[in-house]
Amino acid sequence: MWDDVPVTIIFVVLWSIAMLRGQATYWIARWATEATADGTALPDSFRARFAAWLQRPLLVRARRMLEGWGSPLIALCYLTVGLQTAVLASAGVLRMHWLRFTLAQVVGALGWAGFYTFVGASAWKAVLGGVSGTTWLLILAVIAVVMLGMYLVKRTLVRRRMPAEPVG
Repeated sequence: MWDDVPVTIIFVVLWSIAMLRGQATYWIARWATEATADGTALPDSFRARFAAWLQRPLLVRARRMLEGWGSPLIALCYLTVGLQTAVLASAGVLRMHWLRFTLAQVVGALGWAGFYTFVGASAWKAVLGGVSGTTWLLILAVIAVVMLGMYLVKRTLVRRRMPAEPVG
């Protein structure tokens, strides 16, 4: 299926996805921060949840890192797992200039798309090639994905029940 798609098309699609996701994260965080600050048309429950989210240790650490490193951290965050959303949202919260954010994001998204186009596609083809003839491996893969999904849902629910601790 993917063998017929040119590599450049895969690269451009992945780069576009990274850019759209990054811009959406930046603008949602920026909008929510501005709307929370002046209290315009936001229900109290949203304001409270957003304020608690901003005080999570990962977000506080990302903001501090961004204040120290500046826009190069935007490009570098695309090489991480777990810190990327926090850094992109922190740029919106800190109201980083949009052009500076976008230029740094272009570089990071190019690296991310390149990695997943070449390394990710090769790994995906290897997994599909290895599983295609083996029913038991396919069954084990489905079980592993379901168990991972259940773990992630449980972890999310537990985190939502825990009160947010103020940092500082």
